[in-house]
Amino acid sequence: MKKQLAAVFLGTLLALGLGLRARADRDGDHDRDARSKPESAGIHPNAAPSEPLIRGAEMLELSKAAQALAGLQTQPLRASHHVPETQAYATVVDLQPLIDWRGRYQDAQAQMAITQSAATAAAQTEQRLRSLYQTGHNASLQAVQSAQATLLADQARAEAAQANARMLLDSARQQWGMVLTRWAAEPHASPFEALALRQQVLLRVILPMGSAMEHPPARIHVAGPGRGARASALFISASPQADAYVQEPVYFYRTPAGTLASGMRLVADLPQAGTPTGGVLIPASALVWHADQPWVFIQTDTMHFARIRVSEPVAVQGGWFVHQGFHPGQPIVTTGAQTLLSAQLAPKNGSGAGDDDDD
Repeated sequence: MKKQLAAVFLGTLLALGLGLRARADRDGDHDRDARSKPESAGIHPNAAPSEPLIRGAEMLELSKAAQALAGLQTQPLRASHHVPETQAYATVVDLQPLIDWRGRYQDAQAQMAITQSAATAAAQTEQRLRSLYQTGHNASLQAVQSAQATLLADQARAEAAQANARMLLDSARQQWGMVLTRWAAEPHASPFEALALRQQVLLRVILPMGSAMEHPPARIHVAGPGRGARASALFISASPQADAYVQEPVYFYRTPAGTLASGMRLVADLPQAGTPTGGVLIPASALVWHADQPWVFIQTDTMHFARIRVSEPVAVQGGWFVHQGFHPGQPIVTTGAQTLLSAQLAPKNGSGAGDDDDD
């Protein structure tokens, strides 16, 4: 059914004056053949676009009425700049182990405060009893010795609590690094709160082999495997642990949580140092595919469209960055490009384009 509707639609376009002509700059034979044939109503085989033909481009002639029927829309290409990027892989980290560690560290801090307070009180008691004993007042040697024993025990407990807290810090630094450990250890108003409340998620970014960076970028972009909407991620620190398989550095970043869940795998784009490359931004809706190649249609004048292959497109926010083959201001078809491609690839025999004469 869809094929029948497409055939009817293409036939209507052709009736309104759709002329299919494969024109290459290197070959003018087709134009000479076309001049020897009578013109059909609404078809102008001798018409030439006002702009010079793009080398190797196939031209399509479409009357204004047919353009309106196809719903064609164009917009000028915008100048753009692109910073070369290194593609890496990121994983949304399960933060529960660090949250559990935070609870243990807070308990250790509380225990440290309790034992330190007890040791301070025991020291004051021992000093008071020793002073009374030395001045011959109401304090026995046994009381002084008991106070000293209590002081030593409380000091030992305080030192053990401090050692436990230091051990927890050292252990976390080995796994999470200095920055994340410091954030988790702070009691309030820390960036860790946004991670713990799942306003943000922690990302573990692994660079591909041979792509180590001396200074990781402060901001990167991440997207799902399908390369949908991209989100910004901010640098936290380098991980103290390298990846076991790739043997390359690992970096921690944070990004808004959105719908990201622990364990999800993402694609990360890390900008490289260097001068941005100039080019144009091709809207996503303008790109069409044929023979495993990307193409766009550029309007060369009011009735002519050139199909041009897009060389080395780079996916960016809002479309594709291209550094060669186009210039800013060229009118590109953003709506109806697939219709133009279907019309251009339609069989010419019996198309009504006037290319074949059965009589």
